[in-house]
Amino acid sequence: MIVSTLVLAAVLLAIVGIVASFIPPQPVSAVDAREIHTAQELDAALAAQRSMRIAELRRRLTNRNYWSFALFALAFLLQMTAYAVDHFAHASIAAITILPGLFIAVTARASRRRDAQRRLDTFTGNGTP
Repeated sequence: MIVSTLVLAAVLLAIVGIVASFIPPQPVSAVDAREIHTAQELDAALAAQRSMRIAELRRRLTNRNYWSFALFALAFLLQMTAYAVDHFAHASIAAITILPGLFIAVTARASRRRDAQRRLDTFTGNGTP
């Protein structure tokens, strides 16, 4: 009973880790268009919006959200605890339940980083559109 509960909790944590890896970062607030009345204010708003967009893309490049990896580590610990409690529980259960989710989280993170780098290069003029 304890072993099955530990394995089930680990699987649920792995699923939550996969879901957490797909949560997008919070967007940066935009410039309010109702405050713009002159050409100088428009130029200043465009420059501020451009700098905010560059800062947001740089923040996406260096995103340090480790929640999904912490959930996978906790799920792995639960799996290893189940293995230590009952030696009939096999270690491959941990590999089958946790490794695919971990690979999905790593792939999603790399994809977001690559997309942010491509957009930053396009936005700053370093890359081709």
